[in-house]
Amino acid sequence: MTCKLTSHLSPLRRFLDSIADHAGWVLGICAAAFLLLGWGQDGINLDSATYAVVARNMVDLNLWFNPQYTPYYLTAFAEHPPLVMWMQAVIFYLTGANDSTARLFGALCTLGSVLMVYRIGQHVFDRSYAFLAGLILLLTYNFMQIGNSTLLDVPMAFFVLLALYGVTRMQKEGVSTRSAVITGLGLGGAWLTKGVVRRLYGRLLP
Repeated sequence: MTCKLTSHLSPLRRFLDSIADHAGWVLGICAAAFLLLGWGQDGINLDSATYAVVARNMVDLNLWFNPQYTPYYLTAFAEHPPLVMWMQAVIFYLTGANDSTARLFGALCTLGSVLMVYRIGQHVFDRSYAFLAGLILLLTYNFMQIGNSTLLDVPMAFFVLLALYGVTRMQKEGVSTRSAVITGLGLGGAWLTKGVVRRLYGRLLP
C-alpha cells in the first residue's frame, strides 16, 4: 500500500519540484493567462480612452512631440509626460489602433510588475518568499484588472518596481554598472510616465 501511494505521489512531487525550480516562469504564465481572460472585456474607462486617443493622434497627425487630444481643434495634451503615449503610439503604428492593441502595453507592464516583485523577493528573502509575493500581486484582482488598459498607474508601478529591483541588486551584489542602469531606467521611466511636470512639459509645447 505504501509503495502504491509513493508511486502515485512521485509524479506530483516531480511536478511540484519543477514549479519550485521555475517559479518565475510559472508566475509569468499565470499572469499572462489572467490578462488574456480579460482581453475581450467591453470598452476601457475614460482616462484609458483619453491616453489611447492621444497615442492614435500621434500616429495619424505625425505629431510625436506635440501630443494632441483632438485632431479637430488641435488641443494640446500636457496633463502627463508622454512616455506611455509614445509606447502606445509605436504599437498602433506597427499593428493598427483598436481596442485590443490599446491594452497591450499595459498588459506587458502588468506582467513585468509580477516578475519584478518575484525578482525583488529573491534578493530580499529567498525564492519561496519571492514566489509568494508574486502570487499575492497576481491575485490582487483590481491591479490585474486594470492591467488590460492604458491607465498610467500600471506602467508607473512597473517602473517603480524596476528601480527597486536595481536597488536590491546593489544591496545584495554591490554597486555595478548594470544595477545602476536598471535603477536609472526605472526612476526615469516612472518620472516620464506620471511625473509632476505639467507646467514644465506645457512650456515645451508650441
